Amino acid sequence: MVEVRGKFVMLAAEMMGSHEKERDKADDRLFRATGRHWGELDPEAWYDIRHANSFIRAYAEASPKGETVVVAIGEQMYPTIARTTGLPERLKTPMDYLRYETEGYLTNVRGRGVTPKRIVKMEDGHAIIEAKIRAWDCRIQEGVYLGILGLAGVSGGVVEHKKCVRRGDPVCEFHIKWQPAT
Repeated sequence: MVEVRGKFVMLAAEMMGSHEKERDKADDRLFRATGRHWGELDPEAWYDIRHANSFIRAYAEASPKGETVVVAIGEQMYPTIARTTGLPERLKTPMDYLRYETEGYLTNVRGRGVTPKRIVKMEDGHAIIEAKIRAWDCRIQEGVYLGILGLAGVSGGVVEHKKCVRRGDPVCEFHIKWQPAT
């Protein structure tokens, strides 16, 4: 079983604010499995990732924005970490944030088949990171990288999902690009 921190289940549910009916259905499934509603979860405790997936799928199906909400949820993950447990003050550049996320991934997702990410390339303005993401929609990771760039003060960054396990590739490969510091 793959598990994720409660704060990410809560984040997905919270973002569904304008889709209460669908959120309530996902919350009913969560309550039957855990005895807690989404607002009662311990943000730092571990929960089966299927609960996060339930809210994410319900949101994507209910929203007129469709599947793009998956990326939007990912964009809020590191701002959520910053609000809850905080981020190290040593993080200054986009590269610092990306390295930290790559190292810290396993502090937020754990279980069978969850493997560390691998930095293929890291230079100012461009990073390539590989990940084997099978437990949830890998487009979340696109949003995670966009959110990280925002935390690093970058506007206009781009994430290209060049390879994808959902398309049959052995790994997901993300090319993260931003305007280098001058």
